[in-house]
Order: sequence, then structure tokens, then C-alpha cells
Amino acid sequence: MKPMRDDIVLEGAIPPGGIVELLADIEATCATGVLRFESATEGSGVIALVRGQFAEDQAVDKRQRDPVEVLLTLREGRFFLQQQLPPLPVSSG
Repeated sequence: MKPMRDDIVLEGAIPPGGIVELLADIEATCATGVLRFESATEGSGVIALVRGQFAEDQAVDKRQRDPVEVLLTLREGRFFLQQQLPPLPVSSG
């Protein structure tokens, strides 16, 4: 059995009705980090989250697609909500 990761806040299967069914649960975590997804048909992707909501700017995937749009069309696969602190500004002095 794999050891449980402390940084995974929420994970599971993407329901047949799509991830929209789980958006309230994801938002309720108020997690800042990344939402990773894996799909047999669409591959994998990473979406930045800020306080449980999709960040405004997202990095496109290898096929130049918006990962939020890809995730919203999925009807199968798995997702992992991973808590991460954003990069902190560093001052040099």
C-alpha cells in the first residue's frame, strides 16, 4: 500500500457527469496549490488554484490547450488536489 501524502488535500475519480459535480468540494478546501488530473483520453494536466478557486492565469498544456477547459470536458480519469505555497517574493539586501 502506498503511503498517504500529506500535501494531497482531496483526490478521487472524475465522475461521469464531469468535475463540475466536485467544484464546490474543491472550493470548500480553500487550498492554494495545484489540481492535477489524469485521463486515458486527454492525458494529464495541472491547474493552479488560489484559495480553492482556479487562478486567473494558467499555463497551457503540450498541445497549447487551456487545462481548465480540458478538465471541464473530462468524463473519466482521476484528480489530485495538492496544497502548495505560492512562490514567495525574496528581497536581496
